[in-house]
Amino acid sequence: MKIKTDKVIIMFFFILISSQSYFYLIDDKLEILKIQPSDLALIFALFWAAFILGSYQKLNLKRMQFAGYMVFFAALIFLSSLQSQLLFGQSIKYGLIQQRRLLIWIFVYFAIELALIKGKFNYEQLVSMIRIIGRIELAIYISQYFLYDYIHFLYVSVSSRYNDVRFYFTPTLLDFLFMIEMDFLLNKYNSKREKIKSGITIVLILFEVMIVQKFRLTTMALICCFVLCVLIKRFSKAIKFIYVMIAVLGICILLNTTMFRDIIEQFSLGFTDYGHFGIRADARKLYLEMLAKHPFLGGGYPYIEDALEASGYYKRMYLVDNGVFGFIYIYGGVGIIWIAALWTKLIKMSRKVFENKNITYFLLFYLFFIVTCINELHWYYDSGIGVFILSLCILDAKYNELYKMSIC
Repeated sequence: MKIKTDKVIIMFFFILISSQSYFYLIDDKLEILKIQPSDLALIFALFWAAFILGSYQKLNLKRMQFAGYMVFFAALIFLSSLQSQLLFGQSIKYGLIQQRRLLIWIFVYFAIELALIKGKFNYEQLVSMIRIIGRIELAIYISQYFLYDYIHFLYVSVSSRYNDVRFYFTPTLLDFLFMIEMDFLLNKYNSKREKIKSGITIVLILFEVMIVQKFRLTTMALICCFVLCVLIKRFSKAIKFIYVMIAVLGICILLNTTMFRDIIEQFSLGFTDYGHFGIRADARKLYLEMLAKHPFLGGGYPYIEDALEASGYYKRMYLVDNGVFGFIYIYGGVGIIWIAALWTKLIKMSRKVFENKNITYFLLFYLFFIVTCINELHWYYDSGIGVFILSLCILDAKYNELYKMSIC
């Protein structure tokens, strides 16, 4: 069956928007035919992937660098569901249902790769989609922050930190956008107008992450990535020196903010403040104890009461707050092997792209997750997995282009 390229692009653009929780403009508690909007987004993605994969007879796995990793990941998801049944009597279907977003995006991975191979969209179009959607997110999220005292138009979790409102948006797309815009800002071939746009976007992302969401570790990691990008990106040494000075000045200013004073204080206390980090230390101890008991498959994916209790959920020990430790709890030693193997390949491929094309954002994006993995695993949870899968496909496209394995 012949499909039009523009139709594929438009459909996928809508899938990306819906996967980003529709910019939190729709209440996820609202049900349409007993289906929540978040699940409707997954259904859209599933049908789009089936549409693409069903349109072609052959699936060239040799040109999909991460195909084996995706199949292994799907196996991990099944094994984690099985492990929960063996340990706590939890039905396998509950584990699979709770991980449905991961399974569907694994399926979507193959569809994106096939669409790239068949020329239905290309590397540049996917990067442009991220830039457009990311800038829309920034406009909406920052507007809600400033208008919060007058109107609440986003359906998002809210708390407080440093005597100010704090919002909880999944930041993965903005993290990736930050890396892309840094590269565009420092690209000597881009126009002054494009560089100004990228510079403004970078500042807005830092504002969103630091002020709107008040992510401490993410803020520090983004700043480190900016400094690293300036140091490794190949461009004029004189301009590089100016950017280094700007970065140093920016860091000096940030050191006087409430957030960074709090971080410095926690370092001086050895992270013993229970309200901040102590509960995470207890959670990691619990997770490692489970790993010691069940080194192969860990504790499985918890859903029923007994499984949640074993994971410390009722003691405010949340898997989502404990980064790679939570991942290890769910998937055990096999999960450690998978994530180590995947990241080794990601760093290797992105380093080659950087060395040959002077493109930094892949390398920085995956290094960023290494830095933040102790507390955060945003690429794995909620809408983060869609952005992460998309990044793999974009990296694959650029890598294949580099080695003259045309995707068009």
